[in-house]
Amino acid sequence: MNLARSALKEKGYYFTGDGHCRFCRRGIEWWVTPNDKTQPRDRVTLTPHAATCPAGKQRAKQQAPPKPQLKLPTAQPRRTRADDAFLREIGVDPS
Repeated sequence: MNLARSALKEKGYYFTGDGHCRFCRRGIEWWVTPNDKTQPRDRVTLTPHAATCPAGKQRAKQQAPPKPQLKLPTAQPRRTRADDAFLREIGVDPS
């Protein structure tokens, strides 16, 4: 077993699988941190892949688009026949 792998396991990390970075196509290993977050690591050095990926700046732009501010329209209550009847009762023209 590699010394770096045993050090990660001692810190509470565990290995879940391997694959390739979809941006740079380098080999990566997937590890789960002690906080239960997945983390891709370089297959050879076991450093976090985000720190060494040559496409890191492009990846950061693709993963974090600005969130648009949505303004929801305010709902206008619909006037019913009962509302019109009430308005006529109190002497107000419902139109």
